[in-house]
Amino acid sequence: MKHLITLMPSCASLLLVSLLTLIVVHPSFAREWQSSDGKSLQGSFIKLNGDTLTLKGTDGQPIQFPLTVLKEEDQKYARDAQTFVDAAVKAGADSIRSFEAGQTCGEGTLCRLALARAKPTDPVMFAGAQIYLYPEPGTSLVKGTKVTDRLIFYTGERSLHPLQGEVIKLQSYATSVDRAMTAMSLPIDIYEPKVEIAEVRGLGYPISETGLVLVNAKLLINATDIMIDLGKDLQPGTVIANNSDLGIAIVSCKAAVTAMHLAPRKPLVLGQPIVTLSLKLDPRGASLVPAVSSKGTITHLNAASNPLYFEHDAPRDPKALGGIVLSEKGDVLGIMAELPQIKRGDTNRSPYIADTSNAGPLNLALRTDALVPYLKSLPKVAAGRSATESDNLPGKLNNTVVSLRIGRETFTDMTPKPGAKVAEPDVAQMRWSIGGVGRIRHNSTCAEFNPKRPCRANAGNPCPKCGG
Repeated sequence: MKHLITLMPSCASLLLVSLLTLIVVHPSFAREWQSSDGKSLQGSFIKLNGDTLTLKGTDGQPIQFPLTVLKEEDQKYARDAQTFVDAAVKAGADSIRSFEAGQTCGEGTLCRLALARAKPTDPVMFAGAQIYLYPEPGTSLVKGTKVTDRLIFYTGERSLHPLQGEVIKLQSYATSVDRAMTAMSLPIDIYEPKVEIAEVRGLGYPISETGLVLVNAKLLINATDIMIDLGKDLQPGTVIANNSDLGIAIVSCKAAVTAMHLAPRKPLVLGQPIVTLSLKLDPRGASLVPAVSSKGTITHLNAASNPLYFEHDAPRDPKALGGIVLSEKGDVLGIMAELPQIKRGDTNRSPYIADTSNAGPLNLALRTDALVPYLKSLPKVAAGRSATESDNLPGKLNNTVVSLRIGRETFTDMTPKPGAKVAEPDVAQMRWSIGGVGRIRHNSTCAEFNPKRPCRANAGNPCPKCGG
């Protein structure tokens, strides 16, 4: 195995010491270990020295005990795990790799290794061989992420089935000992997923006249680009803050916007009359249509046992992107849960579909009084004219709310389902017809097929669409 990192002799021993330190200091996720008498504990593998096993407990402290107290399956697991550690130590510098994450594929990620460096101070260039990397469960490598000098464990060869072309053989690795152990039982055939760029549409709520817009964080999942539609102008957006507890993000654009007043003058009350204003796209998906209003009351203050949300019973349009909930005096009490709409590819026949996996019901609203403390804590909001200080009431929602066009990568798993068979056309039962122009021939699966103009199976020239 060729060295990807060239080291001076004096540095090699130091790196090997660091390698051993990495194994001890950075064990992976905890697993359950069971003794022969049925007792169990949670811990992650550190090392096996003779018959003494060392684990890292859930409190971060090392645990040592004789290997023989474990049941046979866990004893074998510990021996195999130490084999991975020994192999990494023996490989030395070859076990420490620098890589750039590429496409997510199955259980792992396709990564590009770094080229060898003449000296440690040289820049790292990710143009080397492609590998397949298994990250630890619960983590993912975002495309474009660059990782330098990371200890990884070899887990054998994998067969990558690309969407086009021949099968490619790749070396596979794992980012931890335990992940390497589980990877050994995973299939060796990896199928490249089909990746499409979808256009996600949602609403943004301006919170500062300096171009800051509040959006639902779920709209930004796997986003490749963000465009803020200001009607006559499209402005690129940049995420400057993301609050997972509130489920919101702040996007900045270089354009003046009309800020919303988000601080209600009175606390929310159960049974309080409310007015909703919701927005949806026109049939072509090009622009927002005038806001639709409906009336109702607040039915729950802690919706879904979450004090940040309330629920109302106002009628809602299932095609709406979202909207706001107002008091009778025009205070913005809440922001509706987004219902993003996605345009896949270039399909004008059914241009938009709802992505319900990232949406909540429109009668669930995020309380604006819960947002105000967070917004005031943001330096960029505090520096500008904050929406919480504005006296502009959104009487006309279309003039206040902006729409967003978000590019998002969508993945289709191409792994064949167990027992699945590709249906072959039944040539004996297939019917044929001749086109209206010339002697072009169509089979019964072709859009140009005409049962009123039948022909024999050997008549006419082949159709460029169906091959008939």
